[in-house]
Amino acid sequence: MSTAALKISKGGTLRIAKTIDLWLVGLALPFFLVAGLPILGWVTAAGIWIAQRLVQAYFRKRVSSMDEPRRVTGTIVISTMIRAWGSAAVVLAVGIRDEQVGLSAVVMIMALFSVYFAGSLWERYVEMGPGSGGK
Repeated sequence: MSTAALKISKGGTLRIAKTIDLWLVGLALPFFLVAGLPILGWVTAAGIWIAQRLVQAYFRKRVSSMDEPRRVTGTIVISTMIRAWGSAAVVLAVGIRDEQVGLSAVVMIMALFSVYFAGSLWERYVEMGPGSGGK
């Protein structure tokens, strides 16, 4: 395969890996409708997921302009905690109000996180290339 073809293939693979969780948000809606799950569970999970991804993008942009490793690490930790605790607080509040809505939102968020995590691992693998030894 030519170098140009590899670059195109790698770019397409990275684009899919970076957004596969967002595609799953959209694909989950018909599943919720067909399965008779509470649509508010989908709305809650989709809203939380998209909001936390926006927060992540904001902090990634801030981190990209930082030079000091301690600031980078601190900012990443703060971003992660805001996203995790914020998501948990919203799901908890919704779950207290309506258990079925909360449960369906939690299950969807867990599925989204699993897909996002796998996509992140794949993204890292494609960026570094096989046999790079993590360097």
